[in-house]
Amino acid sequence: MLAVAAIWGGSYAIVKDAYREIDPMPFLLVRFTLASLALVPVIWRLRRQWPVGRSQWLGTVLVGLVGIGAYQLLFSIGLQYTTASNSTLIISTSPLFTALLAPLAGLGRPTKLQWASLPISLAGVYLLTGAEGGLTGPYLKGNLLSLAAALSVGASFTLAEKLLGK
Repeated sequence: MLAVAAIWGGSYAIVKDAYREIDPMPFLLVRFTLASLALVPVIWRLRRQWPVGRSQWLGTVLVGLVGIGAYQLLFSIGLQYTTASNSTLIISTSPLFTALLAPLAGLGRPTKLQWASLPISLAGVYLLTGAEGGLTGPYLKGNLLSLAAALSVGASFTLAEKLLGK
């Protein structure tokens, strides 16, 4: 788990550094093409666990488009316009969006303590990212795209639970 956290956390700085050599869209295309090719054997091996029926396939595709497609696109473009640390902090708000969207989908409600923690968490992210003019200055575009990426992750978890259930 530590290795996963280190790889995931380090990816922001690595991707940001890669943007010095290649534009975000070609980078994203190459990255996902290689990842998709690497996962073909795994997907083939797990074919018995593929979605069953049209509604499960549509739900799986929708969750993939929102949680992977939209997230990666928003993250990649947003990172081009903000700092790696801002992007990391802002995208870490995705559980807040899951907590806010879950009740709208009929998936339960946060407790009073959880509701109270939401604005505190957002205030902490605001203090850390807004200090460099991130809400009005040169990082605004990237920060907003990163926030949209966090929203897409929260939406994908909510959609997955609502549409797929398992």
